[in-house]
Amino acid sequence: MVTIKQIAEKAGVSTATVSNVIHGKVNKVSPVMVEKVNKLIDEMGYIQPMGLSVLHKGNSRLVACVVNYHLDFKDSFLADPFYGKVVGAVEEELRKAGYYMLLHADRDVDSIFKMAMTWNVDGIIAVSMSDISCEKLASMTKKPVVSIDYYTLGKESLGLVPNIGLNDVQGGE
Repeated sequence: MVTIKQIAEKAGVSTATVSNVIHGKVNKVSPVMVEKVNKLIDEMGYIQPMGLSVLHKGNSRLVACVVNYHLDFKDSFLADPFYGKVVGAVEEELRKAGYYMLLHADRDVDSIFKMAMTWNVDGIIAVSMSDISCEKLASMTKKPVVSIDYYTLGKESLGLVPNIGLNDVQGGE
């Protein structure tokens, strides 16, 4: 893996100059040097580590996909056609948008809450959770939450979390 130091040595500049070019802070770097450093970045195949990007930009490019499954599965919850299709489609769309998916599935909703509080994600997609749990997740994390196929617990939710789902009663008719 190519380092900033290697690019700096090849360009004949400091590592700070290369770092400034990478992060778009080019007001003190000549246009000729910006072009030279960018060309070396491309030629040498430099890829910025995600951890550093998070520190500089403040967002993680991670979206948590949390699944609160309710059945026992022989192999994995992903073997279930519903969960497999949903998780696969979510991951594909996130990747197209330049995000990465952090997947966490558990029967225990408290485990999901704990995971969501631990990671610095940019948003959460909740699958098969109750409306109340989705709202609690949004309140606890202060992150946007979108639900796929939530269910109501018979209590009045605040309607703070958008849901992508089906009308099971109408579908049954």
